[in-house]
Amino acid sequence: MTPQKKRPKGAKSGPYSYGKLRNYAGNHIAAETLVKHLTGRPTASGAGTTSPSTTAAKNGGCGCGCSGADAGALPPAGRMVFLIGLPASGKSTISDAFEKAGWLRFNKDALRKELYGDESKLGNAKEVNALFYSRLEEALRQGRNVLIDNTNVNTLHRKGSLAMAEQYGYDRITHVFLDVPLEECLRRNALRERKVPEEAMRQLAESLTWPGSVPSAKEGDLIVLKPGDAIGDFLVDRVRQTGRRRVPKVEPKADPKSEPKAEPKA
Repeated sequence: MTPQKKRPKGAKSGPYSYGKLRNYAGNHIAAETLVKHLTGRPTASGAGTTSPSTTAAKNGGCGCGCSGADAGALPPAGRMVFLIGLPASGKSTISDAFEKAGWLRFNKDALRKELYGDESKLGNAKEVNALFYSRLEEALRQGRNVLIDNTNVNTLHRKGSLAMAEQYGYDRITHVFLDVPLEECLRRNALRERKVPEEAMRQLAESLTWPGSVPSAKEGDLIVLKPGDAIGDFLVDRVRQTGRRRVPKVEPKADPKSEPKAEPKA
């Protein structure tokens, strides 16, 4: 008979809180439980955050998350999470849990499929990036919880999203690092319908080294996960919580859609 895993001390069934994640260090955690703690409250019925339309309906606002009284102000900032890891390291399992909890997922492979009909086609990098940041900015403007689901193997891959998050007042940034051996990722990749070329995975693995590729404390908090005993189960290797990032107070950008059209030239 397989012994049951004990729940970490202090990690009760609820209410969920970001701080309680420290209790999981050295213990197993399910993807859904991780998401609930990062969201900060239970996510029953699949809605981890209040949608902008719901907020508007309650407050009489315009639909961007604001109230009728302060339609020119930005709504409260949400949270941003980066997934860091090789292909087939378990990012999709975690991202599915985030989406079910109401988070918005941003993934460049999905955009390539939308633009070119195939995730494996690199296409025009400028076009992909422009669409990625345009949609990300709209989500941040609404104060939504967002998940950056790319490989994010180094600082260069993360800095654009981090800069935009800072611009919109996001001070709770978390990086979830999936520390899975290359050989295990290659094994999983071989079982996939859409396989990433082995050479590409090895090149990514060279960039994703410990601790060089791990986000610094300036980039935000860090949770390192190792493979668990089953799909959706992870071993929490370490948790680094540095508190909220200091972000400058900025005025919201004007919405181009709300600006009056220019007078036609005579």
